[in-house]
Amino acid sequence: MINYDKFDTRKATSRVELIAKGTAFCKSLGCNHFAYLLLRPPTRNKTRDEVILTNYPDEWVSRYIKRNYKYYDPVALIYKQSRLPFFWGQQESFKPMKKAERAVMHEARAFGLFEGYAIPTAGPEGDFGGLTVCCKDQSDVKGLVSEKEELLQFFCAQFHAAAVRILFGRDDNQPAHLTSREQEVLCWAAEGCSSEATAKHMGLSAPTVNYHISNSCLKLGASNKIQAVALAIKLGYI
Repeated sequence: MINYDKFDTRKATSRVELIAKGTAFCKSLGCNHFAYLLLRPPTRNKTRDEVILTNYPDEWVSRYIKRNYKYYDPVALIYKQSRLPFFWGQQESFKPMKKAERAVMHEARAFGLFEGYAIPTAGPEGDFGGLTVCCKDQSDVKGLVSEKEELLQFFCAQFHAAAVRILFGRDDNQPAHLTSREQEVLCWAAEGCSSEATAKHMGLSAPTVNYHISNSCLKLGASNKIQAVALAIKLGYI
């Protein structure tokens, strides 16, 4: 069983410390590399240069920034379009990509970045990005992360909160205040219930359940229902 305490980012005070924790965490999963990309800062902050916290090879990171690969990187593009975690790098996933997107993926392989699992993340002030863990060879990434999805979701959300706190000064260590209804909705979600099933249990409509889920995500700094449940469990709300 993984001891999460040594990867806890809530007390991190610098980019260097965050990268060290990210490196230790991904290695505990059996992966080699991780990368966190902030695509939009909190709304009250001015746009700044790319925020990339990673243990990827320095030459690849330098090339990625210099050539503005965030505009062609399929992983970064999915961060902008979805809030659900996804696998990347399998050969079959290259087919629907544009030429420039395929080129980025193929070039990444030259630096040992073959396959990975990525989780979009977001905060309460419009900030969003994502975190990915990956392998330097064609390992079974699905097998490595299959039993650790909840832990990955929690780490991703906490890493994002810590990065925004360190880079922009936002205090995300204040506890969220979930209503009893929001906690109950998340409890049913943790049991694997859909919004429709939860609505039947609680005597509500599915749109009302989704409203409470959205509020919970906003308060917890989660980008999706799975991440909200993981955070609520880890933080003792449910």
